[in-house]
Amino acid sequence: MSVRFEKQVLNFMQKMRLCDHEHLLLVAVSGGIDSMALLHCLCRVAGNRVAVVHVNHNTRGEENQKEQHLVEAYALKLGVECLSFKIDWEGTIPTALGNFEHAARSYRYQFFKEAKQHFSQAGATKVKICTAHHVDDSLEWSLLHGFKSSTLIPSLGIPVKRGVFIRPFMGVTKAQILVYAQERSIPFAVDASNSDLKYERNFLRQQIIPAIAKRFPSYLKHYVHRSNSLALKLGVSASIGASASASGGRLDLATATLLWGMSQPLLFEEELAKIIKESSLSKRGVLRSQLTKTWLALRNASGGRWGPLSFSGGVKVYLYKGVVAVLSKQQQEYYEEMDQLLEGIVLQKSISYIPELLLNLDNFTSSEGLFREKLKYFSRGIRCTFAEKSGTEVSSFFPFFYVSKARAELEQIYPSLKRSYPLLPRFTSACLVQGYWVRSAIDLYHLGEKGDRGRVKFRGKKFAFMNICV
Repeated sequence: MSVRFEKQVLNFMQKMRLCDHEHLLLVAVSGGIDSMALLHCLCRVAGNRVAVVHVNHNTRGEENQKEQHLVEAYALKLGVECLSFKIDWEGTIPTALGNFEHAARSYRYQFFKEAKQHFSQAGATKVKICTAHHVDDSLEWSLLHGFKSSTLIPSLGIPVKRGVFIRPFMGVTKAQILVYAQERSIPFAVDASNSDLKYERNFLRQQIIPAIAKRFPSYLKHYVHRSNSLALKLGVSASIGASASASGGRLDLATATLLWGMSQPLLFEEELAKIIKESSLSKRGVLRSQLTKTWLALRNASGGRWGPLSFSGGVKVYLYKGVVAVLSKQQQEYYEEMDQLLEGIVLQKSISYIPELLLNLDNFTSSEGLFREKLKYFSRGIRCTFAEKSGTEVSSFFPFFYVSKARAELEQIYPSLKRSYPLLPRFTSACLVQGYWVRSAIDLYHLGEKGDRGRVKFRGKKFAFMNICV
């Protein structure tokens, strides 16, 4: 269970792009169960890229000292550096509740800034400050803003990231954290002020939310999905101030629906769910976990995860170099027919049946705005080569393969596919068996974009290609 929790946190961090392998994760640890669990979890998933900052609020005397000692001792046990700061109230602690909370927050953020500077000067080139806010905290935040403010965006919840601050636990609940802390035997302190109902959050936590949870057990799940959907429609993302729109888009073809270029996972999942529902034979909904799995697979597609991923109603999803192709049952049948037809042509060695296309890679270096236009470029002026045999004309082009007999020469510039592509497995396998060089137009476009030596070698050379537009 603990390993699953850690994997869930890591997947969430990757999905939301909270940090990279160069970041030092500076964890703000109060000594409470949430922040102590976050420290332990990040040490498990990020190893030696973790450090601790603790702020002693100096309002409860010996209790504050015990919390500081607890944090420092646990950091020492985990083998991470800890910086502790103590607030000097200069003899006067604000008595008004609002004034005290504001002043304490100002001190904390000042100390966080100083800690970040300390580790930057010590050699950490990139630093992210991690706080232990979780889904339940976000709900409390939303309720407070809903009761006290008419502004809509803050009521969507606590942002997953804002500037140097990230919140890795925003993909888990308080209940999950409690179980994790117990299983990992994580020590923690209990702040007596957490039971004081004069604090608004304590009132919600102890009086309001338990009643909601008892009456509506799925309240957190629906809260998360509703907030995400509203964020997308309002044009904001989990990162405050960032637009959820992307330079990618959607293209509906007769043979598939393509989705590409969306850097925001929530926007991608929302659009993918819509496409799947349109293509499905079933009226069942789409599981959120399946959408997340597709997003993660798409990010790793260059590593060989091409699909298919199966969804309800016979829908299948294929991946290729940042492009997602969603196929209905009927569209899959079309590809099966084309795959068989293409295989036959290759195995009969009648590749010359198709007129050759002289292709200069200079064509692939022209800068065009959206990826939609870049993809359309490949299909411009091309009709389905197999219209005569299939009896239909199809203007689609995904994944639009190029095949050449000049494999030995082309391999020196850009390697051929090494294994079959699952959307056209028989055709691509036959090409490899016959010793042909085979690549998709998307591959060639990426080669032109990289500006590497391969492109320079390619420039000015012309090769005879068979263009396969299915």
